[in-house]
Amino acid sequence: MTDEAPPQEKPEEPILVVQGVGNDRIARARKIGCGVVILVIAGTLVGGSYAFPAFRGFPRFLYLQIRLVIIIGMAGAYVAERFVRPRAGRVEFYPDRVVLLKLKGKRKSWYSAEDKVVEQRETVAWAELSGFRDGDAEYVALLRKGGGSSFLTVPTLTEADRVEVLKLLDEHGVPRIE
Repeated sequence: MTDEAPPQEKPEEPILVVQGVGNDRIARARKIGCGVVILVIAGTLVGGSYAFPAFRGFPRFLYLQIRLVIIIGMAGAYVAERFVRPRAGRVEFYPDRVVLLKLKGKRKSWYSAEDKVVEQRETVAWAELSGFRDGDAEYVALLRKGGGSSFLTVPTLTEADRVEVLKLLDEHGVPRIE
């Protein structure tokens, strides 16, 4: 009797791997978005208290401004992250599918400063793709037959990556949609 181990399958190698910006840019965009919104609201609060002397020391006015800072700050962070996300992540192209890996920040709660980064993975078969849009130089948006998603983007930060991605999409019969 021999102690030979069964042969292990080698993991499938992707045809092409495209890497975008790192998660640090997403975090930076979120912080900048929040910072800008807070500065605008703070300026409004200070300007409002001088323009309307009746509001000086009025706690209800301050309470409303704080609520506005929180709501608009959260919205600004969300928009900033959505603006950077298409240019981020890693996309692997295989003969039968496309695998999108993107990092997403999650917080314990809206007021927590502690960020947790989780990896989102989505696999899309070539047959599920209805087309692509390449109007932006920094990414190519993939369109699924069921509808599009801001998550389904391929970062193309270099011209070489862009050419390879467009060539691969053309080889698999994925049409360009204007």
